[in-house]
Amino acid sequence: MKLRKHLVLVIMGLFLVGLVSNAGVFDFIFKKGNKKESKQVETAKKAVELTMWVTPDAEHEADLKNIIKKFEDKTGMKVKITVLGWDIVWDKLTTAATSGIGPDVVEIGGTWVSSIAAMGVLEDLSKYYKDDMEKDYLPATLKYSSTVGVPGKMISLPWVTDGYLWYYRKDLYEKAGLDPKKVFDTWDSFSAAMKKLDAMNFKTDKGEKIPAFAHGGKNDWNIIHMMGGFIWQNGGNYISADGKKSLIADPKSVEAIKYFTNFARTGIVPKKYLEKDPSEIEAIYGEGGIATILTGPWFAAQMDKTLSGLYDTETDDKTSLAKSKFVYKNTDVAEPLAGSAGRYTFSGTNNLAVFNFSKHKKEAAGLVKYLTDDEGAQIAYAKATGLFPVSVAAVNSPFVTENHYRSAVKYAFDHDYVKVYPSVPAWGPIETVLTKNLGLIWDLVSGVDGKYTDEKLMKVIDETKREMNLVISQTGTE
Repeated sequence: MKLRKHLVLVIMGLFLVGLVSNAGVFDFIFKKGNKKESKQVETAKKAVELTMWVTPDAEHEADLKNIIKKFEDKTGMKVKITVLGWDIVWDKLTTAATSGIGPDVVEIGGTWVSSIAAMGVLEDLSKYYKDDMEKDYLPATLKYSSTVGVPGKMISLPWVTDGYLWYYRKDLYEKAGLDPKKVFDTWDSFSAAMKKLDAMNFKTDKGEKIPAFAHGGKNDWNIIHMMGGFIWQNGGNYISADGKKSLIADPKSVEAIKYFTNFARTGIVPKKYLEKDPSEIEAIYGEGGIATILTGPWFAAQMDKTLSGLYDTETDDKTSLAKSKFVYKNTDVAEPLAGSAGRYTFSGTNNLAVFNFSKHKKEAAGLVKYLTDDEGAQIAYAKATGLFPVSVAAVNSPFVTENHYRSAVKYAFDHDYVKVYPSVPAWGPIETVLTKNLGLIWDLVSGVDGKYTDEKLMKVIDETKREMNLVISQTGTE
C-alpha cells in the first residue's frame, strides 16, 4: 500500500481551500440482494464508460481489471483505469479539483480525503445508498468517509485498510527464554525483553549481530504512524480530535516520543538502520537480520506467498529463498503494546470517491459500492495488494478467519486497537510537517547534530507544534 509514505508530496497551496457542500438527491441504491438495485444496475446504459484513477498500490492492474470485469458484465458499463504514479498523483488530484476535469471515480489516501473534500469537489455518496449501509464496513475504516464538523456527509468509502502489528522471530525468542505474551504486554515488559534479546548477541550466518528490534528513521515514511501508536498508547495525540490544535508537545505525547526513540538512542535499534526505508527493513528481516519489526499486513502477505512456493521458479538465488522460508516459518505476530491509556496502533485506508462534476455520478457510486462492499471483490483485491479488506462480509470470511496473520489484524479491529487521525483538511500538510521534523529527531538521537539532550529534543518538538498550529490556522480549522 503504502499510501502513507507519499504524504510528503502535499503542497502548501492546500492551505487556501475552503469547505463547500453539495446538493441534489438520487434514488439509486446499490444494495446486495435488492431486486430494485439489480434491475437498475443491469439496465444501465451500455454506452456509459466510467473513468477511474488509482494509485500504484493497484500495481496488480490485471487483477483489478478482472475484479472490475464482473461489474462490467453485470451492468453493461465499461471502466477505464488509469494508474497514477506517486510523483504526480497529488498534482493530478488538485488539478482535477480546480479545473473540473477528471475521472468519475478516484482513489484517495484516507488522510487526504478531507483535504480534497475541502475543495468542494467530492460527491456526497450517502444519497445513493441505503441509510444503514455503514454496518457493512469495519467501523474504524469509516473515519475518513466524512469530515470533522460536517455531519451527514459521506464523501468517500474505504477500499482497503491495514494495521501495524509486531512480527517477531519466535525461534530466537524461545532461545532467549522469552514468552511472547509477556514481551508484548506493556512498555516495561517490551523494553526488558529487547534488552535481553540484545544481550543474547545472536548472529546471522554471516556473523553479523541480529538486533533485537529495528526500524527506519528519517527515510521511513511509516515512522510517524509507528510513533503515533506509542503516543496513543500513552494517552497523547498529534492533534486534538476537532483538529483545532497541536498536541505533540503535551507531556503524554512527549513521554511517548522519548520512549520510542530511546531504543535507537541506547543502541537497541542500531543507528545504521535509521537510514533505511520500510522495504529495506522488511527485506533485512526476511534475510534473518532482525528479530522484531513493526509493520503492516502486506508483510504477512509476502511471507504467505514465499512459503506457498510462489517464488520458487522466479529466482535463481535458492539459498536466499531457503533462508527467507526458514525465517518466515519461525515468524509470529503480536498485538500492539499496552500503554497507560490502552493498546493502540495506526490503521490507514485507501478510499474511493466520486468527483461531483462527473456526468455519471449515480453509476460511479455503484462502482464504488461494488469495489468496497462486494465480498468477492474485496477478497480478490486484498489478495492482489496484500492489504486488509474493509467489508464485514469479507473480514468474516475464511480468507481472514482461517489465516493466522489476517486473523491477528481482525482481532485488532474487533478489540478497537486501531486508531486513525482526525479527518480534517489540515491533516495532509500537517503530516508533511511531522515527516520533516521527526526526521530531525532521528538525526538528534543518532548524534548527527552532536550529543543528544532532552532540551534539544523539546526544541524540535516545540517547533513542530508551532508549524502544525500555523497549518491549522491557514486551513481555517481553528
